[in-house]
Amino acid sequence: MNQYLFSPLDVAAYIKWSQLSGREEARLLRQLWALAPLCLDPAACGKRFATFERRVFQQLYFLYTRGYVDESSDPAAIPDPKDRRPGLMAGRHVNMETWLKRITMHLLLETQLPYIRIHFPELTRQLKFRRLTKILLRQTLSAARRLGLFVAQADGRQADVDAILAEGTVRIGLSAATTKQLAELSPDAAWLGDWAAIAAAANRNTDET
Repeated sequence: MNQYLFSPLDVAAYIKWSQLSGREEARLLRQLWALAPLCLDPAACGKRFATFERRVFQQLYFLYTRGYVDESSDPAAIPDPKDRRPGLMAGRHVNMETWLKRITMHLLLETQLPYIRIHFPELTRQLKFRRLTKILLRQTLSAARRLGLFVAQADGRQADVDAILAEGTVRIGLSAATTKQLAELSPDAAWLGDWAAIAAAANRNTDET
């Protein structure tokens, strides 16, 4: 299967970034478990909710010992040196990979949010990359596809490397296939539809006024 599935470590990193309370953590884990067929790695997360919950809490502890405490911590502290699974991006691009995973999980959980708007040059600076390169963008778009994301230009068309370098700002949301699967598991997401087409229509109406 080409699609990336989340591990307990990915979930723990999202919880740390979100700074959730204990009650909110428990609710988030139940939400994700309901979406397990879509987004959780069964081998890493286990076949029972209790196993999944225990493994996430173990990773929360290990993240703390590695220095990843909250959203202000260095994302480079997230990867487990003992994890032999290949990453979505080259090691030097780990900050972008962790950001993409975080955004994907946020879109899966916050079903009222169809997409986010991102200015790539600014994001590059925030993630401490020296500059926005074609190599970084190619790997970013490849990782986004594996995570079930769709990166669109303002007119709703799929964004490629040249379009991002020219425009800077893109919209990132779940792909149509991911949205369809999500709607089957979560009725709250059924209204999302083709968000890229909706965004493009809204953009055209703005241009015409």
